[in-house]
Amino acid sequence: MRRRLAVVGLAAGLAFGCGGSDGGSPGPATAPTPTPEPAVSLTTIAQLTRQGINTGPITAGQSLTISGAYDNLRFRFLVPEGGEPANGELFLFNREYLGPPRDMGPGTAGFVASTLRLDDGEWVFDPGVRVADGQYWFMAKSPMRIYTTPTTADFYPGGDVYTAGILSPFVRFYVTDISNRIDALFQLRGNLVPR
Repeated sequence: MRRRLAVVGLAAGLAFGCGGSDGGSPGPATAPTPTPEPAVSLTTIAQLTRQGINTGPITAGQSLTISGAYDNLRFRFLVPEGGEPANGELFLFNREYLGPPRDMGPGTAGFVASTLRLDDGEWVFDPGVRVADGQYWFMAKSPMRIYTTPTTADFYPGGDVYTAGILSPFVRFYVTDISNRIDALFQLRGNLVPR
């Protein structure tokens, strides 16, 4: 009798220990849950948002001045309602680029990075791309409609808008002379990197 109770007890233990809570077979195997990437807090690094003039389509660039160090960069030109969203690649330079859009690439003097993708109208750079204290140039490779400032004042003294044709090089854009500078309306966001 003792032997029979021991066998029944062992069988019951195996059923509950190896099966589901109902003593049946185990449930389907599941893959381990991937560890989520840490959340990155994006802050506005530089922007110019105001009433603008519908301009284009143009292949545009904007220089801007950055204070601090940032990674996880996202850049956008503000586009007119109903206008084409950002398209193609955006290139980041640490010096003025005055060549044609088709020649931009890793071998170009001053090249820092190009974007990985577009996300909700923002060009997104690799998270490891970092900018710090200085002037940078964000140059699009494809034409689009953007908003620019009126010519009554230099609304963003930390930079200028650049334009290019399909085959012609980028030039700093102003209306009649250098005192009539204009800027693109833009926003640059990123993650502040502690120093």
